Amino acid sequence: MALIGFLSARRPGVIPLAVLVLSAFVFAYMVHLFWPFIVDDAFICYRYSLNLASGYGPTWNPGLPPVEGYTGLSWMLIMTVPHLLGFEPVLFAKILGIIFTIAYIAVAFSFVRRLVGFLPQEEAYLPASMAVFMLAVFPGTALHAVSGMETALYTFLLTLFYYEITLFSASPSKGRAFVTPLLGLLVGLTRPEGNLAVIVGLGAMFWVLEKEDKERLMKAIGLVYVAPGAIYFSWRLFYYSRLFPLPFYVKVVSGLFRGVRFQILFVGYIAIGVGALVLLGLVRARRELIPAILSVASLLVFFLFPYHLMNYEWRFNFPTIPLVFVIAALGIANARDWVRCRAALGEAEPVTPALLLLAICLTPLTFLFRTREIATQQTRYGKEVGSALIPLGKRLRSIRPTDHTPVLAMGDIGAVGYYSGWRIVDLLALNEPHFALSGNVDPQYVLSQNPDVIVLTSRKTADFEPCWFFDEPMYLASLAHGMRMVKTMPFQPDYNLWIMAIPGTPIAKALEQW
Repeated sequence: MALIGFLSARRPGVIPLAVLVLSAFVFAYMVHLFWPFIVDDAFICYRYSLNLASGYGPTWNPGLPPVEGYTGLSWMLIMTVPHLLGFEPVLFAKILGIIFTIAYIAVAFSFVRRLVGFLPQEEAYLPASMAVFMLAVFPGTALHAVSGMETALYTFLLTLFYYEITLFSASPSKGRAFVTPLLGLLVGLTRPEGNLAVIVGLGAMFWVLEKEDKERLMKAIGLVYVAPGAIYFSWRLFYYSRLFPLPFYVKVVSGLFRGVRFQILFVGYIAIGVGALVLLGLVRARRELIPAILSVASLLVFFLFPYHLMNYEWRFNFPTIPLVFVIAALGIANARDWVRCRAALGEAEPVTPALLLLAICLTPLTFLFRTREIATQQTRYGKEVGSALIPLGKRLRSIRPTDHTPVLAMGDIGAVGYYSGWRIVDLLALNEPHFALSGNVDPQYVLSQNPDVIVLTSRKTADFEPCWFFDEPMYLASLAHGMRMVKTMPFQPDYNLWIMAIPGTPIAKALEQW
């Protein structure tokens, strides 16, 4: 401990550098650990991107009225690139996810450096490096980097938006007046709920700015956020004929306050790791940080309402984590300033501040306790997608009837829908307007679409024991329609795919022989 006290006093740059190096190794190890993870829902976006790259437009089933089952324009457009260039989309998405993750970690580092100006310049690097360390040890950081989803991109844009509104609130300038709402536009185009965060953040800025700066910002918001946003909203309203993406109707409109339990668990989980540090940071949070804090609070309130479907490692709340850790790092800076002042006044031995500071810095390590458990669970899921859903999709692609377009009805439809190229009836309603708007899955509607194959889920392989609410009525209706189980496939523990088809048809025979 004496050595730590000596280094912090005589070599202030050594410890931050060591923390950054350690963070890089931890992050690299975490990425390696979680690399097999991929989300089935990611392939939903890839199917839209593939259809767009193929000239069909951003739609789910080419030839049918367009539907909007993806939840972010930006990522869907980005993912057209690998399809146009012939790259492997999963690898492309993982590499981009890692790049965006490193980018928002760098933003968090710079963010803290700006906020801790009350410390001597050489001491400001410790809390900034601790923000990097907290992100590195948080399991969700690496997991969302390789998930194949838009989470890393959205987190980067949202963190950069918070950084810019804080800088503009502290030091308004003409250039930043336009950069801030432009970032807000990109945030809103990446995730719909991002518009709430942007509106609250921009609105709160009018509370902290002077009159002249308010007028400048208002003009910029109209030009680079409201006008382009209105043009995009008008296009999607014309193209899709609905106010919101279908997942919004499924997760939000279908029932209110379905996310309360998830939010309580999330806040509790974060509080265990950095709750005390966040409180220390808020004690000395300056006025310019208020818009970002209120913006994060608006997202935490919003997610009380929707059901957190596929909420692996707090996917919906995760984009707020970098700012939370920035405030926690500000708490470390406040503690460092306090113990430094006490030491300078002779109220404590020099080693005591070092001990206290070390204890404070070690609290985020609690996030590591569940890393192995999370890695085992999530990588197993990713491998199961690769061993069940992707092979099923590729097998169906090889079965191409010459007299009609084959139709598949299924719930876990991401990878199978992407690789099969079949027309899809989504039993989870994320891409099926009839179900999303009505709030229920009607077996007769499914059968009216003349499905060649229906894939249901059962807890057992020998007997049908439904997993989803729609499985049992859909199973009984398919039996009455003359369909039978032609193959079962294990997907997850107590979660097996029951493949239903009409016996004797070429498709049924091909699946039985597989």
